Amino acid sequence: MSPVLDDGDFLVVDTAAYRRESPRPGDIALVCDPREPSRELIKRVIDAGIGQGAWVEGENPPASTDSRHFGRVPRELFRGRVVLRYWPGRPVSAASFASTRPSVGNANGGGAAGST
Repeated sequence: MSPVLDDGDFLVVDTAAYRRESPRPGDIALVCDPREPSRELIKRVIDAGIGQGAWVEGENPPASTDSRHFGRVPRELFRGRVVLRYWPGRPVSAASFASTRPSVGNANGGGAAGST
């Protein structure tokens, strides 16, 4: 699978998404690192066994901090679903579905959305 996000991409995150529904496999989500909750990460949901938490992974396994390091992520640590990525001068692309309450961050760690 090719990475959906590139360093420097700006993201629109629907911060109400997981208040309405559970994470689904394939979602690109903004989650808090279970070991350091103030650190936000962008990860793909691989398995949404929400009773035990969801399994999330980064798209660059050798450089990614994800469920292989910290295990399943409890639902309460999901902050939102990435719905759009953009970068000035490049086409905008939808990551999932239309947002209702977006917040904006930067995929390289420069904004609200963390990186790998």
